[in-house]
Amino acid sequence: MYNEPGYRIAVAILMAVTFSLSATFRRRADKAGGRVARQEGTVMLAVLRLGALLMMLSVLVYLINPGWMRWASWASPGWLRWSGAGLSALMIPSLYWMFISLGLNITTTTNTRPEHTLVTTGPYRGIRHPLYTFGLLFWLGISLLMANWFLPLTITALLAVLVKRTATEEEQLLERFGDSYRDYRSRTGRFFPHIFIFQSTFYYLASSRRLLIYPEHLRYIGEMTLKGFERY
Repeated sequence: MYNEPGYRIAVAILMAVTFSLSATFRRRADKAGGRVARQEGTVMLAVLRLGALLMMLSVLVYLINPGWMRWASWASPGWLRWSGAGLSALMIPSLYWMFISLGLNITTTTNTRPEHTLVTTGPYRGIRHPLYTFGLLFWLGISLLMANWFLPLTITALLAVLVKRTATEEEQLLERFGDSYRDYRSRTGRFFPHIFIFQSTFYYLASSRRLLIYPEHLRYIGEMTLKGFERY
């Protein structure tokens, strides 16, 4: 179990392709507009860097010798591990889609470039922070592929920090773009799109008399459902 050449090769390929993709677009943006100075709080920046370092070290150690990560492994069936590989592989074109849509606006900080534009196309049509969504799903797939519980634990901790980070980022975008961003934020989800299917399902059931409930009640339930997902 602790040799795992097939799993290790898959992890190495997925990591190499994803980080090459990210580095290419980031270098292109920095070359065109210059590097943007970081202004995140010291604690937040330290936590993000520590989390990223732990995740990268976990993968590196696994690739060198899976036995060294035995303490964080768990018994996982092959189909689940390869499903993780599929999830991570699916995130690669998703990240490419995101980078293409974001263009030269991408930075490594919450600060924006002087020529920054409000992007509302591609994955940004329904999600305000698709980089975090696709990135976290990519790492979740890697953790399944490695059969490692330490990675999702670290991801969960980082997610809490990212929620705070995105709130700060959105305040800056609201200050810069004003009502345009306020309108955009009202119709998109932070990490996942608004789930309109619940509201549609309620209205379908009511129209077909499968629910003995008044339409105004359904409208209220639908609105409350959307508000609940609005934060995410």
